[in-house]
Amino acid sequence: MKKSSTIMECEEVFQQLELEQHLPLMEDNPQYCTTMRVEMRKHKQEAKKIVQDKVLEASQEQARELVLQGEFARLLEEQECNTDWQSMIHCLPRGLLAFAARATSNSLPSPDNLARWKKLVSPKCPLCDKVPCTLFHLLSNCQTSLQQGRYDYRHDSILSYLYSIVRKARREKMEVYCDLDGARVNGGTLPPDILVTASRPDLVLVDRSTTPCSVELVELTVPWDSGAEGARVRKELRYATLVEDIIEKGLKCKHTTLEIGARGLINQRNKTTITWLCSLARERRIQRVTSTLSKLALLGSYCIWVARRSKDWSSGSLLKP
Repeated sequence: MKKSSTIMECEEVFQQLELEQHLPLMEDNPQYCTTMRVEMRKHKQEAKKIVQDKVLEASQEQARELVLQGEFARLLEEQECNTDWQSMIHCLPRGLLAFAARATSNSLPSPDNLARWKKLVSPKCPLCDKVPCTLFHLLSNCQTSLQQGRYDYRHDSILSYLYSIVRKARREKMEVYCDLDGARVNGGTLPPDILVTASRPDLVLVDRSTTPCSVELVELTVPWDSGAEGARVRKELRYATLVEDIIEKGLKCKHTTLEIGARGLINQRNKTTITWLCSLARERRIQRVTSTLSKLALLGSYCIWVARRSKDWSSGSLLKP
């Protein structure tokens, strides 16, 4: 009789335990019964872990094979499952949690999905009429949303929080400017004694305690999660000339990009950037800052999603953590 796959998997687990664990023999151990009770508990825990690892591996393999729903799962796997993001979503309100879960699996009722499910005739965008209208298009690529400032609303909400963190705990003789109302200098983000320019980096930190003074330029982007690397390259090219102009004046200058995914995913490189910003601002709660940035990105995308059928956009005040 052919063995079932479950029986065969159990035999593999037992064989693995025999190789990795050694049970005591009765003739070698006078406290055999007591020792066996202790050792069997350890064996059961180890067997449970092996089974969990096998189930997780099988689930990840299945997710990788999914064309539509597997993209975010692959991103999480690339970032070593991104435990910060996974722990963050469990702290979200129920409605936002449901949005996050369905957004990551691409199972929201976007026009392309509704057409695929035979619930809608045309998969066009309700704002710009582009076909097909995917979740990526609605949250990151709609020109009407861009022109109306929907993406700016999400971006500026994250930037406002980042600015408050850096400004609140900044070092002495460090000036902080931001491309938000009330945080600019002479209509821009670079002081005129540093450089007169039309460029406005999102966040500028000027440390006048050093000679020459040091200028840090930070550019924030909220791209589609899989487009973080492309966004980084574009922003670095965009500000390369500005950095050279500041250095030519005899100052120190560094340009750093920060990408927070539209669905809240933050890769390892950007976590390093957040850690660096927190160190500049003497902010020790790095994990909390990272989780809040991720939550704001997700909340901003949720607001964009909810207003997807509305031709008019009125953002109101920026989102708060």
